[in-house]
Amino acid sequence: MAIVLSAVKWTALIRNTIPIAVRHFSEPPSYPSLLTDIGFTELRNRLDKEDITLIDVRSPNELEEAGAVPGAINIPLPMLGLTILLPKEDFDVRMGVVKPGADAAIATMCKSGVRARTAQLALIGAGFTNVRRYHGSFEDWKKRGGTIIKPNEEDIS
Repeated sequence: MAIVLSAVKWTALIRNTIPIAVRHFSEPPSYPSLLTDIGFTELRNRLDKEDITLIDVRSPNELEEAGAVPGAINIPLPMLGLTILLPKEDFDVRMGVVKPGADAAIATMCKSGVRARTAQLALIGAGFTNVRRYHGSFEDWKKRGGTIIKPNEEDIS
């Protein structure tokens, strides 16, 4: 003898007999440990020595309007994940620079530092281990008198 249950009764039967997994945290999930933010003086000195890769995640329009830090690689934040995951050869050709290694020193910047933190976390998630955020980002660089270049122009500071 077969028992035929309506969909409503079947759903009620399943809900009452199959335990639902509930995850209880005794403490919040762990987050990646972040290196301390990099400051203006250290970043400027390391850029001068070509000892760090600076990734600027501002949009091309922002760079055109405000200028850029010499030597920075512009990868707009919406494109960062796709770009940084490219194979080395493809990255080198597309970006015109050598892709940093997984343990290379990298700093991230944007206009004020918020997108730079997002970029830092994305790079860590992609396997890069030595990533720091330039806290004040472009606003701080400009305020402290850092060199700024504009497309097709000489240094403006």
